[in-house]
Amino acid sequence: MISRWRFLIFVCLVCVGYAKKNQLECGPYEMAKNNPNDCVADCCPIGENVPCPDPCPQGPCRCTLMSSRAGNGTCISTRDCPPYPCGINEVYESCPVCSESCSNASPDGRRCRSRFPIRYVVICRPRCRCIDFHWRNKNGACVPYCECRKGIYLQNSMSLNT
Repeated sequence: MISRWRFLIFVCLVCVGYAKKNQLECGPYEMAKNNPNDCVADCCPIGENVPCPDPCPQGPCRCTLMSSRAGNGTCISTRDCPPYPCGINEVYESCPVCSESCSNASPDGRRCRSRFPIRYVVICRPRCRCIDFHWRNKNGACVPYCECRKGIYLQNSMSLNT
C-alpha cells in the first residue's frame, strides 16, 4: 500500500515539474498571448496620432488591459506612460474620461456633468485634452466657452435661414 502512495506522489511531482517547465513566464503587467498572431499595439504613445513603433511586438507575452509597453520594453500601468508635448490650449492626460467637445461645453467649465458616478471600466488611452475652460470645436482646436457658443449660434442661425 505504501509503495502505491509513493508511486502516486512521484507521478504527481513529475507532472507538476513538467507543467512548471513548460509554463510561460511573463513579467509584471503582462500576460501570455492567446496565439502567435495576437497583434495588439500596446505601446505608450509618444505623440498625438503617432502609431506604435512596433505595431505587432514579437514575443510570447503582451501587456494586460490598462497597461502599455514603455520605451524600455517593459509593461507599465497606462496611467504611468510618460507625457508628450501637446498643442495650443492642450495638456497631456493619461486617462481622460469625459467629453470635451463644444457640444458638451458648459460655462462652469465642468466636463463630466453626470450627477451619478461612472459605473463602468474606462479604458485609459493617453492623449492631449483641452485645458480647463476650453472645449474642442469641430475643427479639433481647443477654444474658450464663448467661441463654442458662437459656433453653435452660427450653426443654428444658418439652419434657420435655409
